[in-house]
Amino acid sequence: MDTAIQTLTFLIIVLALVTVSIASAIVLRRRGAARRREVADVLPARMVPAYEALPGLVGQSIEADRPILFSTGSASLGDNSTLITLAGTAALYYITKQVSVGERSPRFLTSETSVVPLGYDILRRAYLASNEPPRSGISSVRWFPAGPTGEQSLVFAAMLAATMHSDNVSGNVFVGRFGAEIALPLFSAQRREIPSIVGSDDIIGQAVSYALADGALIGEDVFSTAGYLGEKSSERGTLLAQDALRAVLVLTLILLAANELSDGAVANLLTEALRLISEIGG
Repeated sequence: MDTAIQTLTFLIIVLALVTVSIASAIVLRRRGAARRREVADVLPARMVPAYEALPGLVGQSIEADRPILFSTGSASLGDNSTLITLAGTAALYYITKQVSVGERSPRFLTSETSVVPLGYDILRRAYLASNEPPRSGISSVRWFPAGPTGEQSLVFAAMLAATMHSDNVSGNVFVGRFGAEIALPLFSAQRREIPSIVGSDDIIGQAVSYALADGALIGEDVFSTAGYLGEKSSERGTLLAQDALRAVLVLTLILLAANELSDGAVANLLTEALRLISEIGG
């Protein structure tokens, strides 16, 4: 790896860690002040419609005494879908913590056998974290084979649609790897007036979800579950740091593009500004 790239990578990592630490400290301080003033909204995060719809979906599940259907699709562990699998099960953890006061445990479906033990563990830890007795029985985590097509399996999509009917679910949360086949359970959910929230790392799945789901998690929003649903200051700080770093990245790209278009004029201007600042400081 080139030395310049190594240096840039190191600086980005350091900047990310520093930003997370500062944001977490700000959130913690604001929460202390909010408790003294009895203010609930400590530090508003960027509004994402899918996360805004989740409290209503959770409340409906508890009040109607009906489970939420959750799935990571064909996402697995140990390959290029590992990150989206962990993001999906993180969403399962926080949602299960919220519905743990009810009697119905979420139904978790996957087409990958490697995710089944993880699903059991996530449900167990969510109930223990809520000081509730685990209710994640054998029927709460289910594996259905994807069929001969593997990923983007209509067989598994049909099983999602069938489970909506057989388990009389109150809502759907699909966060994982889904392609065009996600249209099948989403159409079924629309006919039954069941709200659905979908996040996928597949561009086609994102497009279908945006058109058919009640809430779609696009891009890096799928990895922000802890920031929106978690209660720790470090979790909200991570979310704020992510937004701040995104703004820095966008500004950097704009400056680089402007520098290329102006034949290095922007770089010369920044160099001169830094020289003047150093002279003033000296």
